[in-house]
Amino acid sequence: MSTKLSFLLSDLDGVYVDWTTGFTKYMASIGHIAKHANPTVFTMQDIFPQLEKPWLHIRDYQQSEFYAKVKPYDGALEAYKEVKANGIEIIAITSCGLEPETVRMRKEFVAAQGVFSDLFMLDMGASKTDVLKKFSNAAFIDDQEHVALEGVNAGHLSLLKTMPYNIDVKHHKLSRVSDFNEIINHLK
Repeated sequence: MSTKLSFLLSDLDGVYVDWTTGFTKYMASIGHIAKHANPTVFTMQDIFPQLEKPWLHIRDYQQSEFYAKVKPYDGALEAYKEVKANGIEIIAITSCGLEPETVRMRKEFVAAQGVFSDLFMLDMGASKTDVLKKFSNAAFIDDQEHVALEGVNAGHLSLLKTMPYNIDVKHHKLSRVSDFNEIINHLK
């Protein structure tokens, strides 16, 4: 892999981490059964139609044993190892919240992966712009259109990881990636 890029700036949840599977298991443990595990709406109202605001359970989930057991998507670790082996530093940037238990679990997860050079943690849902502006010669990957566009505005090659809730997004400044091999190909 030959590249002029120095960094891959990577969101975690919905990009590298299968966050939704853990969330649906947590919700089942408190009596809310998901219709399926592939939300087509980012707020997850389609998989929990019985709840007016299912996202209000996220902070509790991220303090639970279910959050401590999140896993990378199939192929994610291998792809990121290949990226790292080819001289690109991988920086994790996550807006998952700053509660002490969330921070502890997320730091442990990132350290256990062995592919991330650094981790930036932001308040839940916070903009990643300030962190993105600290880097040059970078690609940025996220699963939300508005956040991926923060990467564009920071001057990065910005990749949108295909998820059921962003399938209809078409933006000429974003490169869509559906699997981890496509991520590697964009970094060549």
